[in-house]
Amino acid sequence: MKTGLLNSILARACVALALALPGFASADPDVKLPNGEYREIVEDLKVQAVGGAVVVSRTWQAENVNKGLFRWYLNPAWADLAFEFDALDGSVKSVVRGDSTFDRNGDETFVYDKVFFIAREKNAGGTTTGWRWYDRLGNWIRYGADGKIASYGDRNDVTVSFVRNAAGRIFRVVDHHGTALIEFEYDSAGTHVVAVKDRTNRRVRYEYTGDLLTGVVDVLGRRWQYGYTNGLLTSKSGPTCDPDPTCGDPAPARTTTIRYAGNRVVAIVDPSAKEQTWEYAFDRGKRIYTVVEKTPADVRLEKRFGADGRLISLRSGVRDIFTLKRDGNTDIVTDERGMVTRSERDANRNIVKTIHPDGTFRTSRFHSRYNFPVERIDENGVVTRYEYDTKGNLLNFVEAYGRPEARTTTYAYDEYGQIETISIHGVSATPVATTTYVYDGYGNVEKTIDAQNHEVRMEHDVVGNMTKRVDERGKTWTYVYDAAGRAESSKNPLNLQTRWTYDKFGDIRSLLDPLGRGSQFGFDVNRRLANVTGPTGTSIAYTRNDDGRVTAVADTGVHRESRTYDADGRLKTVSNAADDVETTVYGDALDEAGLVVSKRFPTYCESYKYDQRRRVTSTTRIFSCDDPESVREVSLVGYDALGQVVTETDAMRRTTLRKYDALGRVVEVVDAANGTVKFGYDVFGNRTSITDQNGSVNRYVYDLMGRVVSEIRPSGGTISYAYDAAGNLVSRTAAGGERRVYVYDDASRLVSEKAFDAGSNVPARTVAYQYDDSNLLLGYVQAGTAENSGEYTYDDAGRTLSETVTFGSGAQQFSRTISTAYWPNGAKKVLHIPTEPARPSRIRRIVSSNRQRCRAAAKSAGRIFNGRFRGA
Repeated sequence: MKTGLLNSILARACVALALALPGFASADPDVKLPNGEYREIVEDLKVQAVGGAVVVSRTWQAENVNKGLFRWYLNPAWADLAFEFDALDGSVKSVVRGDSTFDRNGDETFVYDKVFFIAREKNAGGTTTGWRWYDRLGNWIRYGADGKIASYGDRNDVTVSFVRNAAGRIFRVVDHHGTALIEFEYDSAGTHVVAVKDRTNRRVRYEYTGDLLTGVVDVLGRRWQYGYTNGLLTSKSGPTCDPDPTCGDPAPARTTTIRYAGNRVVAIVDPSAKEQTWEYAFDRGKRIYTVVEKTPADVRLEKRFGADGRLISLRSGVRDIFTLKRDGNTDIVTDERGMVTRSERDANRNIVKTIHPDGTFRTSRFHSRYNFPVERIDENGVVTRYEYDTKGNLLNFVEAYGRPEARTTTYAYDEYGQIETISIHGVSATPVATTTYVYDGYGNVEKTIDAQNHEVRMEHDVVGNMTKRVDERGKTWTYVYDAAGRAESSKNPLNLQTRWTYDKFGDIRSLLDPLGRGSQFGFDVNRRLANVTGPTGTSIAYTRNDDGRVTAVADTGVHRESRTYDADGRLKTVSNAADDVETTVYGDALDEAGLVVSKRFPTYCESYKYDQRRRVTSTTRIFSCDDPESVREVSLVGYDALGQVVTETDAMRRTTLRKYDALGRVVEVVDAANGTVKFGYDVFGNRTSITDQNGSVNRYVYDLMGRVVSEIRPSGGTISYAYDAAGNLVSRTAAGGERRVYVYDDASRLVSEKAFDAGSNVPARTVAYQYDDSNLLLGYVQAGTAENSGEYTYDDAGRTLSETVTFGSGAQQFSRTISTAYWPNGAKKVLHIPTEPARPSRIRRIVSSNRQRCRAAAKSAGRIFNGRFRGA
């Protein structure tokens, strides 16, 4: 059951939804289990720099949950070190970084979780000069002898440094080149950060009551407020706006409340007053923590954790979703059906072998210094090998190593570890497709040069968003963002603008196309999509349960789709206004547990069987669900060890076989009549040949950008293609010499097409195309041997209202028009299709009462047809 209107509206808005993610609103609350610690993470500022973005990621987290010590960090990764000393000799026993305790593993090194390390640094006289945190990915942080952070960097030693004031507090963050990225402002006592700003003066302010952070004014001027009880964060609300109390948005601020038992979160009440709860227990004998979580809709999850804090089992309702046991360095996971997956780890906790329930397996080997793979062997035995430089940068990787189809990708880097070139080639050194990248001083790609030497130039803002793009043809595209980094507008080379607006909570409010036609979006208090209204007033509205799952969808035409869920929150039924119901049934037997075993549709049913790796192997379609004697159609699917489909058997017992090469490309298909089709490829994955059942071969040649430049038919005739720098097709030459030439405007829209007979430079036919400012085709005019033209009209939602084609000229000219009308919900209401002059339309109307069933009344040669059919 589909909702076509929503798809239509969201198709126009999908870019907006992607670009409009609320970068400066709080993420969903995080309760860290099993200790029940409440965390709040908010991105206040992000600044692009060489080596990667520098982020003020304001975080509320515990220093020690058991002692009830919590605090805000402007970025927990920037926390200073604290030390715990041995009571006997006064030596450093452990080092604390944020909420992580590093235990001594020798005199000079401290370890956390086997993969994070802190080393003491000393001078020649044995005096501690500093500390160095590092991991097995090459990242590092340097601290002074007193544990205060000084700088951090990556395996290429690209550095971000902290500058401290006379009081020893950080007041500036600078990049590898010494450029100030972020500055801190303090109160008069020099104890509290009251503002941070970046190099473009985007600013976030902080307000305190005593030592507690109680207010934050973000880069958009929105004020967020926090409340505390006994040092625990118990509420957050916002936003209101500063200085305008409404920001032009009358919606009130929203509040989330957090409740505790001791220092552990036991409930979070969201802005809609719905409550999510947690209960805790600890088995001291088994050293197992149990946490029971209940969602607002009363879905129950029981999670168990080992003494090391790792999840070892999950139960949903009465279903055991999975259990984890450890045998030395092997993790043994048993799923709901009792299927067992084993994962073997090396001393650095890298997974070196995974054995699936069906006995198939894959293996990996890792670098001795870095946690990077040097070899992977998949379930089919295909090898991929990786090579690194001394800094840990990937130099190359070879897919299908040792096979004829082996493919090598090679990387080159600049002094900062930024990729300068990526080259792809096969077993032989040619052909090679190389892409080149050039960077600005902040690590943004400012120029790319493709494999055919075409350039694209770019400019970026402080966040790293692209603000200008000059494409391969020299045409300019521009983009504007607000202070939070959200897209506000974009312009193409024709100066046609698309705009986005947002509500004060950071959710997209509207999308306006270049003609000013808008789609409106509404969200509930928990920031979940509630309604979408298109330019013509057609709309979709959502009703949700307490967990936010959609329970009803209603459109402008009052077509309603309803959904129900089982006790575990899984979709159970979908029904429409015509009482058509789709039902999903989940398995509860050991070999089917947790999987969809059957679906009941309004006119038939399907049941499913699975292999040990949860892949569908059998689908049985039953045409009368309640009749045991009903016709049944069974289709089968078989897989290789990697999960690629190798056999398909349809309901008529006709089997199709597939073969793959080591790169996972289909190289042969054998049908039920034993007819074989074979496929060939170049090193880049382009299909270069198709050999049909009769041995006839179609061949294809590509340029280094993967575009077909020639097609060689079995007869030997060749069709040639040419492209402009942006990849637009500019000409096609048929085997007989006939040519078509294509011309595009600055926004790469096709505006002209010319057809030439073989050997002629005079066009036999020309076609000119016109568009409106929203890129809809308004019409075309064809001149030459066959004169005709077309005109198109649309409503504000971009739906076609009429298509008129005019043939001939002068006294012989005639036209035909197809017209369409729509119901308020966007379904087609009337469709007129012409036949011959003086004859009525062949189809007169389509009546859609509920978008699922339609009634058509048609006239053709004096006959009237009346029928019903299912809509899309």
